[in-house]
Amino acid sequence: TPTLSASLLGDNSLLQAHPGGLRHIHADKRINEWRTPGRKSVTRVACNARQVVVALSGGELVYFELDAGGQLVEIEKLETSGDVACLDIGPVPEGQLRNRFLAVGSFDSTVRILSLGADDCLQTMGVQALA
Repeated sequence: TPTLSASLLGDNSLLQAHPGGLRHIHADKRINEWRTPGRKSVTRVACNARQVVVALSGGELVYFELDAGGQLVEIEKLETSGDVACLDIGPVPEGQLRNRFLAVGSFDSTVRILSLGADDCLQTMGVQALA
């Protein structure tokens, strides 16, 4: 299975993203798997110490957070208008539980800034068309 991303999360666990889903490897060697729904595959991934966002084929975004117990929890999903070209999420600011923003680039030459706030998760905050 090709690895799309390998990251160290804030609780010293490892996260492997691959086309079939996510593999969360805990420090005590426990492994949790999240598999993509149906015939979809992971095409892009962005993460920081506590947050993970994957883009699936067809343009669906799935957002996860690391909870207090060290488990990755699926928080929200969003269907976008098409396949995602790129994703980025900044680090968690000191003293905060999450970074508030996600940047999503699309093949229609737009960049969207989405909220990762608890009250408006995956809502569009701004759109910029690129020339």
